[in-house]
Amino acid sequence: MRSVENFGKTCKWFYNLARTPQLWQAACRKIWPDVKPKHGLTSWRAIFINRPHMRFDGVYVSRIKYHRQGEQKPNLCCTLQTVFYHRFLRFFSDGLVLGLNTTQAPQAAVAALKDRSSANKDVTYGQYTVSGSEVKIVLFQRDTSCRSSIKLKPDHSFNLTFKLTGSAGRQLLHWSEYFMVDKKNGQTKKTNIEVVPPHFSKFVYVRAKSYTALSGGTI
Repeated sequence: MRSVENFGKTCKWFYNLARTPQLWQAACRKIWPDVKPKHGLTSWRAIFINRPHMRFDGVYVSRIKYHRQGEQKPNLCCTLQTVFYHRFLRFFSDGLVLGLNTTQAPQAAVAALKDRSSANKDVTYGQYTVSGSEVKIVLFQRDTSCRSSIKLKPDHSFNLTFKLTGSAGRQLLHWSEYFMVDKKNGQTKKTNIEVVPPHFSKFVYVRAKSYTALSGGTI
């Protein structure tokens, strides 16, 4: 709907056209089929702008920074190392989600996640579902032995659950649950991981201008 807002800035007549309630109602119904205006959010446009919803024209970024003990050498004090990296999540409107953990500059990660089929071997692929403010994600690693196409490793999955908060301008994903599932020799093993700082920090939505043409669609 960013293009609608920009369209409305060109002149007064287009401004009124961009504020047509039916236009914003259609956008809201596409995301929340049963939504109704509530007290404090009296217009469909206000609902769309202020109610949290997934964004497809950017990435969700989590900045991780922590300290760990370094290698201890004889006759020397123990060193302390600083570990710093980013986690990225990129969502598509059809339920596809891409993930990437990297120490590279954010610009490199944004470029790696631009297309549905990334050349970066570290990118994980999966599906997500949204129920209210709860976002569930299942990610799989890529089988790097297959070079001609993208093939995933189905026996090992990363299962993430988040709570979506914020408004259209500042979307946040807060960790709720994280566990891994391994399937081997007919056995299934589930490993729960505690989602606490500093290893697990919230994801913040950042718009990527290069994604706009790919994420745009009709209402």
